[in-house]
Amino acid sequence: MISKKQPYTKEELERVQSLLNREPRPLEMSIYTRLWQEECSGKYSRALLSELPSDSSRAVKEHPKMLELGDNYQMLFQVTPDMRESECSFAGLGARSIGAAVFAHGGDDKHVEKALQPLALSAYAAGTPILKVWKSGISRKNPTLNVASLALLRNKKFPSTILQTSGAEIWWIHTGRSASEQEERIRAIRLNEMMVALSPHPWLLAASPVQRAGLLCTLVNMMGEGRRGIHLDTESWDEEPEEMLLGRNPEGFIICFRRTFEREVREILSSYDAESIPLGRSTDDGKLTVVDNREDVVVIPFDHLLHYSGEPVNHNESERVLEVKNKRTRKDEHIPEPEDYGVVLKTLLTSPRIHFYHSSPANVDSTIRGNTVCSTSEQPFLRLKGSRKMLTLSMTIQDYHHERDAHVAAYNAVVRASRQIACQGAEVLGVSVSFMEGNPEKSSEYFRFLDAVRGVAGAAKALKIPVLGEHIEWYNPFTKDSPIVAAAGVLETGSQCVKPGFQTDGDFICILGSFRGELESSEYVRFVHGIDDGRLVPADGDFTSHLNMALMQAAREKILKSALDMEKGGLAVALVKSSLLNSVKIMGCDIYTMRKMRDDALLFGESTSTVLITLEEHKLMDMERIANDFGVACTTVGRVRDHGKISFNDLFELDLEELRKLMNQS
Repeated sequence: MISKKQPYTKEELERVQSLLNREPRPLEMSIYTRLWQEECSGKYSRALLSELPSDSSRAVKEHPKMLELGDNYQMLFQVTPDMRESECSFAGLGARSIGAAVFAHGGDDKHVEKALQPLALSAYAAGTPILKVWKSGISRKNPTLNVASLALLRNKKFPSTILQTSGAEIWWIHTGRSASEQEERIRAIRLNEMMVALSPHPWLLAASPVQRAGLLCTLVNMMGEGRRGIHLDTESWDEEPEEMLLGRNPEGFIICFRRTFEREVREILSSYDAESIPLGRSTDDGKLTVVDNREDVVVIPFDHLLHYSGEPVNHNESERVLEVKNKRTRKDEHIPEPEDYGVVLKTLLTSPRIHFYHSSPANVDSTIRGNTVCSTSEQPFLRLKGSRKMLTLSMTIQDYHHERDAHVAAYNAVVRASRQIACQGAEVLGVSVSFMEGNPEKSSEYFRFLDAVRGVAGAAKALKIPVLGEHIEWYNPFTKDSPIVAAAGVLETGSQCVKPGFQTDGDFICILGSFRGELESSEYVRFVHGIDDGRLVPADGDFTSHLNMALMQAAREKILKSALDMEKGGLAVALVKSSLLNSVKIMGCDIYTMRKMRDDALLFGESTSTVLITLEEHKLMDMERIANDFGVACTTVGRVRDHGKISFNDLFELDLEELRKLMNQS
């Protein structure tokens, strides 16, 4: 509900008076103060988010966040806390989700299962497979979910999100009030289907899902680039103008269509049981006009809404006392070396932050529409019907201890998500990001957001990939986590797919990348030794870009038998994962490698750009050629063995069946 008396400061009143050159009417003042809030104007975030790169050789000219996949397919990609938000965004462009993945952090398994139930039901009703459920392992009382969703269009047929035509009818389409939550969910799905049915018609000029901030904020954004005006008439409204325009969470869609096509619109609406309210029409006068009882209650120049509502607000960065550089402080000498490395590895495998492949929860259906490729891969795959191409997803998050590491955490999260895609042999299409931030009016929390955005931007530019979507949840409890980063990738053909587990006895095991065995912020130091104040080691985005290209080239030439990102838990954990990920049989390995570093750094050190690969002996020279071409080191460390054990130098020899049972219990 909207308060009849909107709070605003004396300075804001004086500012509005100077803009209008007269005393503002009550509703005009309410509009100005609402549009100056962050959720409408983006006064804190808009300038920063503009730094995120969106350029891509695959970008569709009319919609930069849409990518061209080939075979007449275009892709949309978004990460949100609720799949319904993505579904509405896609439906506004005439698209439907073809698949989604879920990232859960906080809570135990029972809490996550409970949180997943309504999401799983909505996905099943909408025909959207939940391809994968990841768990972060971050300790938090209540679980939160983030959903990465993919949508496809064909032949670039989609309505504009900007209205540039005067004289267009403007309607609000919604589901109306529902008797139950289940009925509301079904009607929302039907409303999305209706938008997909509306989108091909040439008389539909523009469409947009209604923002949570309200109808007026959505209208302003739709008219932003068109520089038109809006004439709104309250005659058919069943609410007061202030309630109607500024009420929060109205849901539904705003559609703009050519006049004289009301009958066609109503026919489509009736077939989907959707309700509509005519709001008004677009004009050429460049003003927002609201008429109530044949009297003008709002007359505001549209430029005021566009420019002044979005005026950026910057905190004074000179007040920020932080280190200029993120220097690592080596603490390896303070960490005692263990006596029994086998016991340490068993302990490390029980860490909640060590991700291992498990099937999705039973209440999540990954088989809807029959496009999911069944695989024990840590990343899901989805076929495109009528094409040889396949899509894949990854999601990640990075927690940290030091305040200055917000930038590094966001940077590393983007780098790792992209590397996980490249490990499948896929081309990284881009990333989508979900920020969960505190109060932007507080300097400390604003600067944390600034660091996170610039970390994402820096990594995306270094990797030469676009940011395809961004979402912000303000006023969350302050937590030291990076944004949720999801990456999407494409395989030109299924034969290029690289598996993550050891495949054949006798295959060579190699480390591809720069392995330095950093311990300071490793899971070994945090979980085994209880030292939780290590600084994050910044990833090298340029090097990772070359590493990704080397992996894709090796996949195209069908050199790789398997590939697995080996950051979390280090080399030892990557070897255990690779040994257990074969869907047919557990494969062991014999490792014989020496480095000028401590044994625990060799086993558990976490370098930010390393991948564990296997290949046949006669293809080793080809792999070294590709690695040399891209300036990436390739070092042989051992061989795959069909003996069900993992043997590492003379440090330990463990039975893999015992380790598998241990990981399943954790």
